[in-house]
Amino acid sequence: MYYRVDGGIARVRAILDCRRDPEWITKRLG
Repeated sequence: MYYRVDGGIARVRAILDCRRDPEWITKRLG
């Protein structure tokens, strides 16, 4: 959605980052 790098890996890293840092989604959207 918000990432355009290697769909799969980007999604996994996004999920891991989101779990590690709850503010990740706000940083991406903001």
